[in-house]
Amino acid sequence: MLSRMCSLSRGILRRRMKSSIQFKKFDPFPKIENIENAEDTYDLIDRLLSLGSDPVYIFFDIDETLLMRDTCLVHGYRKTSQLLDRLKENLIESNNKRTDHIIDNLKYEMEKMYYCSDLQLVDPLLARLIRGLKLKGHFVFGLTSNSATSEHSINVMETLSKYKLRFSVPEVRGELPNSGALVMQHVTVNGIIFADNNQIQLRDKGEIMVEFVELCLKSKLKAKEEEKKEQMCILVDNTEKKCLKAMTSFMNLKRKFLLDMKVIQYTQAEAAIDAGLFTSQFHKIIDRMLVNGVIDDKMADELGNRKILDDVMLHPLK
Repeated sequence: MLSRMCSLSRGILRRRMKSSIQFKKFDPFPKIENIENAEDTYDLIDRLLSLGSDPVYIFFDIDETLLMRDTCLVHGYRKTSQLLDRLKENLIESNNKRTDHIIDNLKYEMEKMYYCSDLQLVDPLLARLIRGLKLKGHFVFGLTSNSATSEHSINVMETLSKYKLRFSVPEVRGELPNSGALVMQHVTVNGIIFADNNQIQLRDKGEIMVEFVELCLKSKLKAKEEEKKEQMCILVDNTEKKCLKAMTSFMNLKRKFLLDMKVIQYTQAEAAIDAGLFTSQFHKIIDRMLVNGVIDDKMADELGNRKILDDVMLHPLK
């Protein structure tokens, strides 16, 4: 009888222990302290011009960080992602069997509108900021996920030249041996790094930054220009996911030099979106889909739901 009670007690204890164990959901991007937010250009200026006298390697993303298209519907903007998610939820709730087809067409039309729009600076102050950082002795480079040979990149280089935005001259040029990224010395723009260089696997910005900076430091040590000491690197990017990914990969990399890294998520481009323009551009896309026979009048009305559009603009998800 006693042994049976002991066995029963052990069983109850095991069940209690099992129920008390909570498995945490895997988070590929845990909270990282070195990521800062700059919601406008003045905030970014305060953060960068307050750097000390020691030279820092600063890398600027290009699309929606330095330059933006004259369109509000951009892949990577939180408002665009939220709008697509809400529309997809509505289509699924109404048991629409063409949900994926309709959402894919919306994305296609958004991308088409994006590449047909004019390029412009996110803020005219950015060219002066980069010049000021260089004058203070910092090394400033462009770092884009695109390929150097794409039509978009060619337009980007022309626009950067037009606005007299010039990066530092890179000490290391050509294809980086590990990441395969291409470091270009452009005639007017100077140092810009293209992550896409027709590799089998693209490396993220954190890996590319580490490789590039370490090659530069190795070159300086050989020339005996400076002693081996901790070097700060900064990435300025508009996309939260890319900021987190860059910082996470940096933390996990084995480094040959003493490097520290900071990431600034700069969201001026999205903050400047006009609600009326956002709505009108979206309705133009719906009209094109209607003309092309992708949707009918009833679906056009459903997609153009004013309540969803207003909700996305007034109450965007954080």
